[in-house]
Amino acid sequence: TYSPFELCTILQEQSVLACSDGGATSEAGSFGWILSTQDGERIAWCNGAAPRTVSSSFRSEGYGTLSLLCFFTRIAEFCNIDLASIDLLVGTDSKSLITRINTERQRMTVHPNDTLVSDWDITNEIQLRLQAFAYNVHIEHVLGHQDLDTQYEDLSLMAQLNVDADKLASQYMLDHPRTTSRDPRLTNNLRQSALPQAVPHPT
Repeated sequence: TYSPFELCTILQEQSVLACSDGGATSEAGSFGWILSTQDGERIAWCNGAAPRTVSSSFRSEGYGTLSLLCFFTRIAEFCNIDLASIDLLVGTDSKSLITRINTERQRMTVHPNDTLVSDWDITNEIQLRLQAFAYNVHIEHVLGHQDLDTQYEDLSLMAQLNVDADKLASQYMLDHPRTTSRDPRLTNNLRQSALPQAVPHPT
């Protein structure tokens, strides 16, 4: 286990890669991510809830990527260290998330109607995090669940990290089979309506 300052030293001196994953049921959403050096040493990991109004794997995958990006923001702030020199490769098995990120990255202006797209709050936050970073972040697709037909030790490092992230997300789901259906307002989502939860009326 490394201290935050030791982690920052590793990030400044070595190339790192990470993978995030997410899952959803009708009652819960969860995510997991893991960070590794190029030689395969796992140096940080996290899992947690993916709050939602309507469960979707897309939203859970998005929370995983966002949580990972927030980790880099916070550790740099905590250690008061400039991470501008790092080169980060992030893997996800969600092609739809990568497509949305790439599409939104090309837009010069966010229009009011853009905010009506499902899960805009998550993808907008990801965009703003990426724009704020002084270092390079590359997001690539990794095929999920490759361990179903290939031994874990025979997988590429990124594929192994995908399996690890999936296990982290699944473990949180097992430990917390019901998660909040209230979406917290994210930092750059400046306006969000909070309607009272429906109360069933007696028949």
